Amino acid sequence: MIRRAKALDVPRIAEIHVASWQVAYRGLVTDAFLDSLDLAKRERVWRDILTETSNPVFVAESADSVVGFCNVAPCRDEDLSEAAEITAIYLDPDHWRRGIGGRLCSRAFEFAANQGFSVISLWVLMENERARRFYESLGFRDQGGRKQEDRGDLVMNEMRYLRELPV
Repeated sequence: MIRRAKALDVPRIAEIHVASWQVAYRGLVTDAFLDSLDLAKRERVWRDILTETSNPVFVAESADSVVGFCNVAPCRDEDLSEAAEITAIYLDPDHWRRGIGGRLCSRAFEFAANQGFSVISLWVLMENERARRFYESLGFRDQGGRKQEDRGDLVMNEMRYLRELPV
């Protein structure tokens, strides 16, 4: 089941965020960075997103437990001010490859289209081949946009993907 996140979901959202990074990005970024991810900090970030913005966070439930989440918002990129953006999508690694990510994306597409957006974007780590294949299977295409995200002790090279939404 896909539904809007509630404040009670924040601890689980943070757990999934950290666990997903630690599995998906192992070998792509430094172990030191991944091992230093702060669960309490992630909880604060997601609590702020849920309470201070109108941008929805959708969660996927399985057996009454949150197993994944997706955040959709107006695009943050100046050159795509008319687009929506999936700013985060993460699943509990134990629930990968079960169709849950696709269902979360479908809900994000539906929400964005209902808000009047005709395009949706996302940024993906260039080296994350698994995620890139997943996004491409959903109709996203490399748009050519590139950026480096400096996280202090780590620089992440990202690429922008776009997908048209049904009218």
